[in-house]
Amino acid sequence: MTFATVVLQPRSRGWVRLADADPLSMPRINPNFIDDEHDLKIGIAAVKAVRKVMEQRSLAEVIEEEFVPGAKVQKDEEIGVFVKQVATTMWHPVGTCRMGREDDPAAVVDARLKVKGIDALHVIDASIMPQIISGNTNAPTQALARHASKMLVARYFSEMLD
Repeated sequence: MTFATVVLQPRSRGWVRLADADPLSMPRINPNFIDDEHDLKIGIAAVKAVRKVMEQRSLAEVIEEEFVPGAKVQKDEEIGVFVKQVATTMWHPVGTCRMGREDDPAAVVDARLKVKGIDALHVIDASIMPQIISGNTNAPTQALARHASKMLVARYFSEMLD
């Protein structure tokens, strides 16, 4: 039997950077999982909660042993080491081109979805979300794209009339 836990709204922040000036070079990526103490506490609490579920009589009768992190791992510090070792994404990273105010140094994209400092380049996907939602990112990304398409068409025709 496999249990998995997830920190749905992590506070830890990673980064994506250009490796060099070559546009074909792979970017440098550091997801920085469980870098925030709050995320670590959630991960530790999640492991403890799974263990309580596994101790219920109906499951305890069929579970022979805990493989990972293992029954010997009991202290919060030990569980924390395990949590940091296995932390991963749920395949929906967001925020790599964060949208924000003009004065936000962490924002890459402005409120009009334009990349700051570059004319005629817009980003319209989950990468502009400043924080991840608690569910799948597909529907909000589609809603964003629908809104953005209307905004871009309106801007295009407005500029044509000027």
